Amino acid sequence: MSQRSHSPAHGHSHAPADAPVSAHTAKVVNWILIPSAVLTVVALILLWPGHSSTPSVPAGSGDQRGYGEVLTVTRTACPVPDGTTTGGPRAGQACGSATVHISSGAGSGQTVKVDLPHGAGAPSLAVGDKVVLSHLATAPPGVAAFSVIDHQRGRPLVLMLAVCALVIV
Repeated sequence: MSQRSHSPAHGHSHAPADAPVSAHTAKVVNWILIPSAVLTVVALILLWPGHSSTPSVPAGSGDQRGYGEVLTVTRTACPVPDGTTTGGPRAGQACGSATVHISSGAGSGQTVKVDLPHGAGAPSLAVGDKVVLSHLATAPPGVAAFSVIDHQRGRPLVLMLAVCALVIV
């Protein structure tokens, strides 16, 4: 019977590998990778988010957030500069109003009528949408105190994060 000292297909050892490294490779590691690692740690320390002395909402602005659900959406013809109306909303522009029931935050429990958001990046609304409202407590009479600023994105973002985690793992 012959004995084999190792298998030619697979070797396994817990001893450190002594792979030959050229002097040039060692210099590259020392001159590029080590300073990069040090700069990363310094940047991490300097840029770490902490308690900011600047409030996220300017003091005295009266701007508060409310969270609600769109109950109705009424689209109307958009006005044109001469004061007349067109046959319908222009491409990319929403005109009309929506009724929103505020479930939490500023104005909680109220049902309010808001203008449909318009302009670049404005959210389009449909019945049942969960939305974030801006409430300007210091709004002068005749100016809407509530306006829709975005869709609520908490649950969709958590689901997307979970899907990404499953894909990666």
